[in-house]
Amino acid sequence: MKEEHDFSNAEQGKFYLPAENIQIPIYLDRDVIQQSRWAEKRCPPGSTHPTRIFRDCMMEKYKDLQFKKNRNDLSADLVSNVFLIKVYSKYQRHNEWIRRGDTDLVISQSRLFDLSLQATKDSVENQRTQGTVFMIDDTPALCVTGRKYTLIIAHLYADSPFRYCDFSNIEMPISLWDIHTKLRISKECSASAIYTGKHEDLVPVKNNEIYYSRTSKSTGSKEIPLGWSLKQRNINCERLFQFMKKLEPQRR
Repeated sequence: MKEEHDFSNAEQGKFYLPAENIQIPIYLDRDVIQQSRWAEKRCPPGSTHPTRIFRDCMMEKYKDLQFKKNRNDLSADLVSNVFLIKVYSKYQRHNEWIRRGDTDLVISQSRLFDLSLQATKDSVENQRTQGTVFMIDDTPALCVTGRKYTLIIAHLYADSPFRYCDFSNIEMPISLWDIHTKLRISKECSASAIYTGKHEDLVPVKNNEIYYSRTSKSTGSKEIPLGWSLKQRNINCERLFQFMKKLEPQRR
């Protein structure tokens, strides 16, 4: 290296790239990619709605769960029964580049859930990338049935689900949309979906049900499924039990 360098002809900012111009790769599940291609085929040239069609595909990619809801339909459907079930939510932890060439630990969460642990694990396998650690949480969810629809609501990534919800002023009769509104708090990561499968496949959980958090363990090769370590979650379902008790007069 020279003792002195001549920077008299240097150009400041020649290789500068604004942060908003940096494109970060986004990895999608294989089934989502297939749905996006299907959406592109459905959009004629010059169409202004490919994003809406792709969003609808995303909402419908979970088996027997429809995260897109119609207010009018739910408002007309009164509650007939309510019970607890177990759902599964996933999130991931990975290192991501930040400014000045450093990396930082980033946790990416989703506001969706699945009814099957195996389906959630399969989705994780499709998203496997080097250096990414996945977590799957068992989560208690409120299953509310009406005459026509079944609504499933869960408070994700919380040890005391819906603890900030106010259940003091509940007027009967109450509809599925009323419950959907009552349990959706902007400060909380709550998620809800219409269940479209068979009712006999929904298994109520016990009051003393045990919930776990699973963390993926790399097996080196993608040919070998990920390993998982278990850690018991300390879940307090007291607020959910209180809400279910409030609905007892209408369930009779």
